[in-house]
Amino acid sequence: MATIAAICLGLLALSAMEQLFAVVVFLKYCRKPAESLAGEEPAVMVVLPVRGADETLAECVSALVGQDYKNFRVRIILDSHTDPGWKIVDSVLELHPEAPIELLQLGTPRSTCSLKCSAVYEATEDVDDVDIVAFVDSDIVPHTTWLRELVAPLADEKIGVTHGNRWYLPTEYTWGSLVRYCWNAVAIVSMHIWQMPWGGTIAIKRRVLEETDIRQRWLRAGCEDVPLGVIVRQLKLKSKFVPSLILKDRESVSLPRCLPFIDRQLLWARLYHPACWWMNNVWQMLVTGALIGAASCAVFGLVAGGLSVAAMGLLALLVYGGFAIVLLRQVERAIVPNEVGPVAQSPLRTLLAVALTQVVMVRVIFVSLLTRRVHWRGIDYEVRGPWDLEMVEYRPYESPVAVEPTAGLTSVSSSV
Repeated sequence: MATIAAICLGLLALSAMEQLFAVVVFLKYCRKPAESLAGEEPAVMVVLPVRGADETLAECVSALVGQDYKNFRVRIILDSHTDPGWKIVDSVLELHPEAPIELLQLGTPRSTCSLKCSAVYEATEDVDDVDIVAFVDSDIVPHTTWLRELVAPLADEKIGVTHGNRWYLPTEYTWGSLVRYCWNAVAIVSMHIWQMPWGGTIAIKRRVLEETDIRQRWLRAGCEDVPLGVIVRQLKLKSKFVPSLILKDRESVSLPRCLPFIDRQLLWARLYHPACWWMNNVWQMLVTGALIGAASCAVFGLVAGGLSVAAMGLLALLVYGGFAIVLLRQVERAIVPNEVGPVAQSPLRTLLAVALTQVVMVRVIFVSLLTRRVHWRGIDYEVRGPWDLEMVEYRPYESPVAVEPTAGLTSVSSSV
């Protein structure tokens, strides 16, 4: 038992060092000065795919109208005229009749890809008059300089894609909210290291669309963003994460609602960025095994009177848990310096959530390996491979209850 305890202690200490290194790299990057747009503004088309009436949809469209950027237009695309989001968008556009925004209905909801991929494919059919195509999700509210900050790094010839990311800052510390918070805190660092774009805020040079087969791949894909990180490297270009475009999500969720979301994120990663998925998750399984082993050694040692074994098991748990809380706090302070997040407000509950997240991730890893059907925004998809997806049956979106537009995702200041 002493040998097992020593191995677990070593693995968890190694994991803590690995996390420390990754976080230091991430925070150092975030503290770099933000790039500014110099010279003439490139022509940009912003694509907003909509399905359903997200709480922030009206604010999202209004925020696009109010961008501190002149040379752009917006294309909003819904798959059905009966979608509850259509009336919301239409009502906002009535208040801004001069805004460079067009509202379109998806011509063909293709059965070989997700509806979102159908939307971005159709929306990018005619982009000859723009230099950059940007995508934004309807559950974010871009700040005034959002587009300017997103476009600025693309002046570098070596950059093909720019993107932001999300940061969960729930108003209620439900177990689902805390698990999603812990998972995302790790994911945001990993996505930066692996240059994995986030589709909620992303910009692409037109040449990426023209010189690769990414649009054809969208016709067979489940998501539009993860494949981009791999495809853009075919042109020997880079994906650049823009820290000032980290967006706060204050939604609270239950654990049953949280799990399908994380399941889907890991499924897309496994399908479209397998190197990242395997390296991260094989290590995740080893760490989880070490945590279970350390806890077992601690219990066995206390029951059987093996104090040295118990001490080593408890030390391993304290090393890992302590490092996790300290690193979470450092990332949280950097991203939302003026906010009180879960770590600062409820460190013990967050520590328990870290342990719960480890258990949940074992389940999520196996689910992402075994999943053959995905339910997303009211549609079921059969997933047989990365480029072999089939929509089971198309149905226009139906909202069970009326949704009033309220504040949700907001942008984080680039003070990191």
